[in-house]
Amino acid sequence: MFKSLYFRLGLISSLTALALLVVLPRINLNFDNKFIKLNSFIGGYKFSLFNGKYNFDFTKFKRGLDLEGGVRIVLKAKMEGIEPKDYQNAIDSAVQVLERRVNLLGVSEPYIAPIKVGDEYRIVVEIPGLDNINDAVELVGQTAQLKFRALKKDTQWSSDKFQEYFFDPQVWEDTGVTGADLKGAEVIFNSGSKSNINNSPNIRLIFSKEGLDKFSEVAKQNVGKP
Repeated sequence: MFKSLYFRLGLISSLTALALLVVLPRINLNFDNKFIKLNSFIGGYKFSLFNGKYNFDFTKFKRGLDLEGGVRIVLKAKMEGIEPKDYQNAIDSAVQVLERRVNLLGVSEPYIAPIKVGDEYRIVVEIPGLDNINDAVELVGQTAQLKFRALKKDTQWSSDKFQEYFFDPQVWEDTGVTGADLKGAEVIFNSGSKSNINNSPNIRLIFSKEGLDKFSEVAKQNVGKP
């Protein structure tokens, strides 16, 4: 019984000491007197495994907003027009979009997580150590919008002008069909289609009834045009 108890205490003590060494920032130990001369450090270790495949740097604390400062943003999701059964997929997709946006800022260990407060869905975004808070708020707070555009009616069209027109926003106009007219989208691989010889992915758009009518009218008006 005592051997088992001592073993457990020893294991707990060893793990505790190891954990402290891992999280402890680097502390320099410099002593130079007549009794002892020491130039070393404790904590804040940095090492790699498997020829640099995995790198671990504990030279500094991973500090959160309370220590390092930064920005905390709470976004409220608008669920109008989304079926209740699709709420979770919608919020998960929004989280993924925000993660990609925040990663563009090059910050270390941001925190992005969905929460539900009553009947409301929200997303919490915490970005530690960020200097330009206004840019972060503008980047994170933007709403992605899908718009279908067609060439303006007075624009002369031929297929060899596509590359020129593609990069000129002045020749395009909104058709009134937007992402709000979609019920969803999915990626498909159709190896049997003549238009998809290499089995490359296509995006299938699923319109609402009203959206399908609007898109059909736009397509009729732009036969043979982008």
